[in-house]
Amino acid sequence: MELNDIVRVTLTEYGAKVLNKKNKKLNDEYPYIGFRSNYKKGDVKKGQLWSVLNNFSYDAGGEVPFTNLEKE
Repeated sequence: MELNDIVRVTLTEYGAKVLNKKNKKLNDEYPYIGFRSNYKKGDVKKGQLWSVLNNFSYDAGGEVPFTNLEKE
C-alpha cells in the first residue's frame, strides 16, 4: 500500500470524536467549506492514506482512531 492509495477505514468512537472536533473547528473558521462533523462509531471514512492518517495526527501507542484499513 502506498501513501497516495485511496483507502477506507471504519471509525472507532474515539476516531469519530477526533474527526468531528477537527471538522467542526474548520467549519467554524471557514463556514463555506462544509466538512461533515456528525461521524459516529462504525462510519466509514475514505480518502488517500496520507490524508486519513493526517486527520488523526496518529500517535503510536495512543487510542485507536480506526479499524479495517482497506485499499479501495
